[in-house]
Amino acid sequence: MNEGPIWVALQDDVVIGTVSVAPKGDALYVRGMAVDPAARGSGIGRELMKRVEEYATENGFERLYLSTTPFLGGAIRLYERCGFVRNDEGPDNLFGTPLFTMERKLSEESSIRKADRRASRCGAEEAGPLRSTSRTNTLTVTRNWR
Repeated sequence: MNEGPIWVALQDDVVIGTVSVAPKGDALYVRGMAVDPAARGSGIGRELMKRVEEYATENGFERLYLSTTPFLGGAIRLYERCGFVRNDEGPDNLFGTPLFTMERKLSEESSIRKADRRASRCGAEEAGPLRSTSRTNTLTVTRNWR
């Protein structure tokens, strides 16, 4: 649990999403991400990825990368909208489950300043206005979609 930060998204004190990362040299590895099925499409995944990007930028990482499976179409589309592209790095399977790696290079210009310009690319047009506040590694959702 001490490999890197973990963020959680809460609504009414219930965890509805999470993402964790681990530093790997000049890169930040997105170890795992999950959003409650009832909350998918609401912008929670995008907000969690935004927190990861902010952390990476603030701490001088040059790129983000993750491994995913081909059958997670919604997650793959989110990663692509957020600027991730598939590469040839491994692993290519995990105990028989096919995997591929995606990465996003971070520019020297603060990615946070680009957030508004990129919002539609990361899915904001699908979510509508998402009002949230953040405190230390917690994204508190104030918009109800249930």
